Amino acid sequence: MACREYCERLDVFEDYLDGQLAGAKAAEVSAHLERCAECREEVESARLAGMLLRAGLEPTGEPSGIFWTRVRARLREEEEKQMVADFWPALEVLARRFTLTSAAVLLLSFSYLIGIEWQNRNVPATRVTEVREIFPESVRQPADSNEVLMSLAANGNGNGR
Repeated sequence: MACREYCERLDVFEDYLDGQLAGAKAAEVSAHLERCAECREEVESARLAGMLLRAGLEPTGEPSGIFWTRVRARLREEEEKQMVADFWPALEVLARRFTLTSAAVLLLSFSYLIGIEWQNRNVPATRVTEVREIFPESVRQPADSNEVLMSLAANGNGNGR
C-alpha cells in the first residue's frame, strides 16, 4: 500500500467495512476512497475476501444418502483389508510353530531310535548253543550184565580173555 495517510491505520478500513465508523469519520474515509485508487483497491479486496470467507463458513445441508452409502462401503473395505492384513501374519506364526514342533518331534524320535540302536551295539551278541554241544547224549545204561560184557568186548577192553 503506497498511501501514507492510511498505511499504518488499516484498522480504520476494517471498521469502515464492518459499518462501525460514526458519521463524520465514515464520510472522511469515503472521501479518501474516492480520491485514492490504491486504498479503494485494498478495501475492495478486503470486502471480497470477507464475502468469500463468510460464504465458506456458512453451514451446509445434511449429507445425502449416497454419501453415507459410500462411507459405509469404504469402511467395510477398510475392515476387510485389515482382516486380511491380520490373517496372514497369524497364519505365518502358526506355520512357524507347527514347523518347529514337527522338527522337535522328529529330532526326539530320531534320538530315541539312535539310542536303541546304540544299546543293541553295546550288548555282546550271544551265541546260541545247543544243549547237545554242552551235554553230549548220554550213553544208555546197560540193562543187564550180559550187555555190559558185550560193550566191553566191542570197545576192545577185554584183553582177549
